[in-house]
Amino acid sequence: MALELTPELVWLEKDLEGIRTNEELLTALGRKMTALGFAKEGYEKALLDRERKYPTGLPSLPVPVAIVHADACWVQRSALGFARPPEPVLFSNMVAPDEKLPVRLVFLLAVAESDAHTSVLADAVGMIQKADLIESLLRETDKELIVSTLAGELGST
Repeated sequence: MALELTPELVWLEKDLEGIRTNEELLTALGRKMTALGFAKEGYEKALLDRERKYPTGLPSLPVPVAIVHADACWVQRSALGFARPPEPVLFSNMVAPDEKLPVRLVFLLAVAESDAHTSVLADAVGMIQKADLIESLLRETDKELIVSTLAGELGST
């Protein structure tokens, strides 16, 4: 399944100034996705609710990441968003929810077809297991290059 990925779906430190908590981050990302026409009104609340029930933090190397998502009913167009907040944001570990992880990179999956959700999530998990990719995403400042890097990885996972 193809996910839209454009520079408008990449949010770096300067785009997320003042964000300190995962609630603030998910609210901001949800609103941005809605404003861009990828999600329906209420998407940010759906992201927050899902995060509370099913945490998305993953202790990957070299830094923890989160793969956040909401149910397909909230999505209008399938897309991948990418966020690199200015400071690590605490997310609960997906496997051990009592453990808080200082997440540096957030992948936002917006999947309109519920039957495709599992395969898209598996592709994303495969992608974040590549330490060299994570290192590159931590350093890169050009949104176009981030888009091409992620698009290439999604095509090869």
